[in-house]
Amino acid sequence: MTLDDLDFAVKITQQEGWGYDAGDMQRILRWSPEGCFIVWMDGSRVGLTTTLFYGTFGWVGNVVVAKDVRGHGIGTSLMRHTISHIMDRGAKGVRLFAYENTTAFYERLGFRHDCLIQVYRRSPAKWGPALSPEGHVIAPLRREDQALALALDSEVIAGNRSHVLRTVWQENPGLSYGLWDKDHRRLRGLIVGKKVLGNIEVGPWLCDLPGVAGPMALLDMLLSTTDTLTFMAVPDMQTELVKAMGTRGFTPIDKVYAMYVGQPPPMNKDHILAYGALEKG
Repeated sequence: MTLDDLDFAVKITQQEGWGYDAGDMQRILRWSPEGCFIVWMDGSRVGLTTTLFYGTFGWVGNVVVAKDVRGHGIGTSLMRHTISHIMDRGAKGVRLFAYENTTAFYERLGFRHDCLIQVYRRSPAKWGPALSPEGHVIAPLRREDQALALALDSEVIAGNRSHVLRTVWQENPGLSYGLWDKDHRRLRGLIVGKKVLGNIEVGPWLCDLPGVAGPMALLDMLLSTTDTLTFMAVPDMQTELVKAMGTRGFTPIDKVYAMYVGQPPPMNKDHILAYGALEKG
């Protein structure tokens, strides 16, 4: 995919109701200039995939074929090419989120189920005040904190998405917070907010402290700074966290399935509270 394909990419993904604009697609293309693909048929663009490379694994964010040419194996061929590209770069596996009606398609390509992801929404309303848990402090993430934040993120997801996070921080100042030990030396948690179509998308949201007090303190801090519609994608296994989120007004609106092919994801799933985004992982 090149810049000349952006109008097509926006149009075909908007037809699916995914809400991307040209800026979103250009950003993905900048992060992965050789990992986004267009498929042509009879001189016309009819489908695309976008990927991100995180070192140990690749993430497939968008897979779509025009409705009028589906059922002819185009998507299968496109995905096989996409998987081969990621694995040829040295990845040990490929990951993605799949809607329920597409899981069989990915299973035929060798993908296995990892876990269920629930998408939550919170109506506009500020929450506050936010209180730091005992023995810890929550503070805005500063530029000089980013190296520690990236190290925590890499440890939890077993990959490197620093190129994505640095852009998110640059474009969304004031929407990321860290949870520190009281002496401010060890970073124990991280929450990142992003402005998307006038709303706030939460993620990644990570924490290595047991229980929900630390994670919820991070969420409360972010919610205390915004009164816009808020979304996040949360692993279904985070049952206690989901209960606490309900007291803040979050309700489930959709679900997707985390799937993988190749090496099983070595992520520390207990520490993943919300993923970065459906198209970024």
